[in-house]
Amino acid sequence: MSGNFTSASFTSNSSNETSAGASTTAAIPGMSSKEKAILMPFYFISLLVALIGNVLIIVVFHKYKPIRKSFNYFVLNMAISDLFTPLTIMPFIIAKTLSDGAFLKRIRSPLAGVVCKLCFFFADTSIVVSIISLLVISLDRLIAVVFPLRMKFISRKVRFICILMSWVVALSVHVPYLFVFTFKDGECTKSWSAETGNRYVVATFTTFFLVPVCFLIIIYGAIVVTLKRRQRKREKMSASNKSRVHSCNRSVIGLSVAILGAFIISIGPLFVLQCIFFVFHGRLPPEVEKNPAILFIIQSLLLHSWGAINPCMCFAFSENFRTGLKLVLYGGSRAGSLSLSANTKLTSARKRTRSSS
Repeated sequence: MSGNFTSASFTSNSSNETSAGASTTAAIPGMSSKEKAILMPFYFISLLVALIGNVLIIVVFHKYKPIRKSFNYFVLNMAISDLFTPLTIMPFIIAKTLSDGAFLKRIRSPLAGVVCKLCFFFADTSIVVSIISLLVISLDRLIAVVFPLRMKFISRKVRFICILMSWVVALSVHVPYLFVFTFKDGECTKSWSAETGNRYVVATFTTFFLVPVCFLIIIYGAIVVTLKRRQRKREKMSASNKSRVHSCNRSVIGLSVAILGAFIISIGPLFVLQCIFFVFHGRLPPEVEKNPAILFIIQSLLLHSWGAINPCMCFAFSENFRTGLKLVLYGGSRAGSLSLSANTKLTSARKRTRSSS
């Protein structure tokens, strides 16, 4: 996460640097002009994709009623939380990188302090909300595949409570940011001690990364085992029934697995880096520590690209999201025909699901 899992913890031990968060081009000195020229365009493209993609997810959900199902409410929650990244920390990093760390010095002191606090606060809150949403999505898919007759338990009230709690937990965990992040001597720094900071990093990293990863492995493992067992039973079915069941299974878990894949691609390298950091007692391998470009790629580019990859996965793996996007983009009579076609497909899919169940 921006302030927890990245250079805030690395730099506090590996050097005298106290700059915080995943705005690591400021916290990671020494990036050459050539490295900036190569990496920053990718980072800026990621910002645009995250901003536009998540806005489209929200608009599609609002305009296209057939998409308002249990699973997609949590996808919507992720899209809302992911918007905070391109609106806060990513512009902050771009401005600070291009100005060689002088960005905050050009802002009046009270406003610079507010920017310093809120950018890291909202960025890390966003990531925690997305991780909790990812867990809830996996539980929703577990019930849909393993206990399909109990899908009624995921009621509107349960959805609302889960979404509300994701924000309450994320905001509560990061409230200390509003007190410990300060603008001092032209830098955005943390005012707590290195020992306190490391304890906070370990606690949040364990709670919001290690534990969720273990749960995700168990949940998707159970889903895979269940599907394998059903595959053996399908061998006795006719070809048409096999095709229907396969289509239902694919629609049930396809999007959730794609979102999980985005999570692994974006945060996996950071997870490995953080584990190395803990194993070597607060030190990184010299090859990594002395290469600011690698740290930027892991701590900022990949991490913040999660918010850009998620909407791409939704439109790539969900026919309903694609249909809703066409409705939003084209509108008018064509939108009406698309909506009617999508409703027909949705009704047919529901009938096949009941039949296969």
